[in-house]
Amino acid sequence: RLDLVQTLAAVDVPPTGSIDSPSGYVFVEAGQSVFFSGSGTDPDGTVTAYSWSFPGGNPGSSNVATPGNVTYSTPGIFVATLTVTDNAGLNDPSPKTRTIIVLPAFSLLSTPSAATVPPGASANHTVTVVPGNTFTGTVSFSVEGLPSGATGSFYPASLTGSGSTTLAVTTATTTPQGTYTLTIRGTSGTFSHSTRVTLVVNASDFFVSASPASAKIRRLNSGNYSLSVATVQGFTGTVNLGVTGLPPFVTAVFTPPSIAGSGTSVLTLQVDERTPTGNYNLTLSGTSGSLMRSASAILKVR
Repeated sequence: RLDLVQTLAAVDVPPTGSIDSPSGYVFVEAGQSVFFSGSGTDPDGTVTAYSWSFPGGNPGSSNVATPGNVTYSTPGIFVATLTVTDNAGLNDPSPKTRTIIVLPAFSLLSTPSAATVPPGASANHTVTVVPGNTFTGTVSFSVEGLPSGATGSFYPASLTGSGSTTLAVTTATTTPQGTYTLTIRGTSGTFSHSTRVTLVVNASDFFVSASPASAKIRRLNSGNYSLSVATVQGFTGTVNLGVTGLPPFVTAVFTPPSIAGSGTSVLTLQVDERTPTGNYNLTLSGTSGSLMRSASAILKVR
């Protein structure tokens, strides 16, 4: 029994580490630092070593109790770890951790996400810089992935802090048809972020025509226009129809509201008794993706 007691007494107890700073998970922006400090206890000895691991940080590791500031430059979620060791060579069986969430210094948004143009035409994309809480730098722009013969220009070429720029992509008549993924990149010092848009170069197209060119409708009555969609080079998309320029208290209904490929829709206008008399210039439009074609007509309210 005495031997058993002596054996149990000789069993060493491992140390316990503690991360004193930060006290919990932390949000920072890319380029900012987090201050780390730790401590350790050992009930039957002393803590002789500290081992820190900082994935995504600089420095990436440390062997002192208080490493101080660690800088995080890349957005992401990182877990810092502290393991302490005692004079018997035993490690803390449950290393302590802190989660560091690194937000981008700025991000980019782009609209529209896709554009379709025939060879020789242009498409525009709006690119917006969304800054973090402390970002005030200047962002310059570039675009990658343009097809042969196409060029891309930004107006303006750079932004400070926040704002929007327009990417104008111009294709050549010789630009091959196809679908291209464009990477729009914003760079500010060591920070670089990107967003992607799709450019479809397709010679197929459509056009619209309206008849009659002018219609007279009395108040409390209705009248019709026909809007026809004709295809070019095998266009097969769906064209959504609309009308602008209507006077007050006039309702408009397309039947059908959209056309797949080619066809004709009837636009019915119902004129209310409160509608002012006069002549109104209407724009009847068809939209398919980034393609929009229109025709004009005149409404005479009597």
